[in-house]
Amino acid sequence: MKDKRFLLGMLVMVVVFGMTVVGCDNDPNDENSKGNDIFAGTWEGKDATYDTPLKIVAENGTFKQWINNRESIRGTYTVSGNNVTVKFFEVNKYIFTYSGPDHWVFFAQLDETEKAGLGGSDTIQANISNNTITMLGATLTKKGNGNNNGNGFTGDTALNGTWVDVRDSGIAKFIFNNGNYEFTEFDNQPGEKGTYTTNNGQLTLAVTHIGGVHLVEMADLLNFEPELDKYYSMIEIKSLVDAEFFIIMASEAGMDPDTFQQAPVTYSVNDNTFTYSETNYTKLNS
Repeated sequence: MKDKRFLLGMLVMVVVFGMTVVGCDNDPNDENSKGNDIFAGTWEGKDATYDTPLKIVAENGTFKQWINNRESIRGTYTVSGNNVTVKFFEVNKYIFTYSGPDHWVFFAQLDETEKAGLGGSDTIQANISNNTITMLGATLTKKGNGNNNGNGFTGDTALNGTWVDVRDSGIAKFIFNNGNYEFTEFDNQPGEKGTYTTNNGQLTLAVTHIGGVHLVEMADLLNFEPELDKYYSMIEIKSLVDAEFFIIMASEAGMDPDTFQQAPVTYSVNDNTFTYSETNYTKLNS
């Protein structure tokens, strides 16, 4: 049986050997942690200077941006009302020349001229109004129906809902919602959350956040006490560990080090039973 805790355990090993400090991305005033994430979805527009196409895909507190049809920036965000705070973590240096192969670096590794081209800071503020957002001089418009489900999800909607595995040790729970998922372990603490795709009976999960309960044993290595009911961004964790070590540990965990995507797992949905590998989950009534 594929044990979801295996991946989480491997990620904890990454933290033990490689992390120096991490910050929690769950601001108590952050609307995306309350289900009011107006930034979630797909945004498209053009660069005001070079007229090149831009696209942002945001969900679960993380985002990716495409510039000139190339994935170019990865980071995190928080939402407060109509205001969005975006933080850059990884940047593809292709965007400074529009030529050559992909060359990903952390924002801190950019030179001052390159940083200036991104506003001079790894953190920017933006405002959303009438499904438009302006960032670094470019205006982007939200696609779809203007809410969190307008993300173009074309996978298996039979997964939508809450599924539980009840045991004497507690309840493990999957929640699926049009391409976003959350997994809670038997201790009823946040385990992981992210996005998913389906294809011919295969379910592929991409982790965006890991629960603080999996970091608590490393409190002495951190500059704060991880909160058990909070999530921590995988992008931020990756930015704070040795890159080569992260690649090795991600490989051991069966996870792509860039997309945080896990290997596909066989699944099926039959009436009120969801089978993930060899584990059966029962659907909770709405």
